[in-house]
Amino acid sequence: MHAEPASAALPRLLSATVSPVVFRRIALAAVGVLVLIVATGATVRLTGSGLGCPHWPTCTTKHALPRGYHSDIEFATYLVKDVGVAVVPGSSFFNDRKAGRNKVRFVYSKRDETLREADKRLAKLAARVTR
Repeated sequence: MHAEPASAALPRLLSATVSPVVFRRIALAAVGVLVLIVATGATVRLTGSGLGCPHWPTCTTKHALPRGYHSDIEFATYLVKDVGVAVVPGSSFFNDRKAGRNKVRFVYSKRDETLREADKRLAKLAARVTR
């Protein structure tokens, strides 16, 4: 038996109709789950159990991660969000996170044109930084 490709099944899935009864059941189930999540969250918060943060947003007055750890994560996030180039923080590949703090790993790409576009974007970034 030959399975059809996912791309062929997508239009059929998007055009599927749901009866009002089924939609109502799905909506009620979603509301029920949401109420359960809120209730358990409130219980955890009110009883002081779990991993509630006493000093939001830092959770504690002392950071658990070594100083400077977040810099490579923030840089990787900046490259993804603002430059449009996907990278992974280098510290995630080392037991000693400081060893990878000044490195990033470029995400694997299958197409040469994607790599060329990333090169152009990084060149623009380098031109801005070195001015």
